[in-house]
Amino acid sequence: MSEISRRMLFGDYIYSLRKDKGVTTREAGAILGISAQYVSLLERGRKEPSDEIINSIATYYKIESQVLFSLLKRIPLNVQAEIVNNEYLLDLIYFFKDQKNLSKKQKQKFSEELINLYNNILND
Repeated sequence: MSEISRRMLFGDYIYSLRKDKGVTTREAGAILGISAQYVSLLERGRKEPSDEIINSIATYYKIESQVLFSLLKRIPLNVQAEIVNNEYLLDLIYFFKDQKNLSKKQKQKFSEELINLYNNILND
């Protein structure tokens, strides 16, 4: 998927959120601390928002910011920093990346099992 397609998908999504909330671009912009024109540019896929704007949008519409970052196929800067600064997490990502023989479904199952293992350790 191209960058433009990702921005369009993101824009369509935040447009529908705004319409569902029943607010204008001016009202949304005022709450988000951006201009109505910038809201419109985001909704039409013409601009790529900063991490800060994405987080503000998520907070305002009461959704997980991960949903918005995923639409844009982006990793937030704070998550990137955690990956770089956590050697165990970085090793795990490299290990996962190198498993060429795993299907997408197997990778998903691996991820789910890893999260379950983490939760079990926390609950012990």
